[in-house]
Amino acid sequence: TLLGQEASIAGQFANLPGATLYLLLLWPLSAWREGLYPGYGLTAHQELQKQVRAGAFSGLLIALGAFLLPIEDVVPRQLVLGTVILATLLMPIARATTKRLLIRGGLWGKPVVVLGAGRTGKRIVTALQKTPLDGLKPVAVFDDDRERHGTRLQGIDVKGDLKDSLDFAVRRGIDHAIVATRTLPEDEATEIINR
Repeated sequence: TLLGQEASIAGQFANLPGATLYLLLLWPLSAWREGLYPGYGLTAHQELQKQVRAGAFSGLLIALGAFLLPIEDVVPRQLVLGTVILATLLMPIARATTKRLLIRGGLWGKPVVVLGAGRTGKRIVTALQKTPLDGLKPVAVFDDDRERHGTRLQGIDVKGDLKDSLDFAVRRGIDHAIVATRTLPEDEATEIINR
């Protein structure tokens, strides 16, 4: 009877919200597995590659579930497959848009110090400023050349000697440094890295 069919479909929909929750968790869990959260320091190529892998992995699991479980009456398998493909294609666009909004709000990016204010340091600071979606924000530069102290490198203050960078980073909770000098003694580099 018609009433019996409606009850059967309603019963299948009753199980759908729980299953949907697990299916929706596959996307962020796959992205986390690929190292996309938060994903600071990834180039656009690396990020796209990881997003496609995460989308393909979770999409494969969803499609496998759709074809193995009896959900045809509730959700057509073609719709599930189409959704997986569309989501995999749209995920990189959505992530880039979200990052741009977070940058505008000052909520995206990891502060880093740059060790070295020479040509290499200048190139690194410039590159980081040109690629804010990578998520690494230079906040200070350190160099042992005292003539550079108090100057600015691409708008970033040169704060002091290389050895001063460690105290600066600890005081401000910065846990990333980019070495842009060949003159950093090995023992100082080891101390900075280990701390």
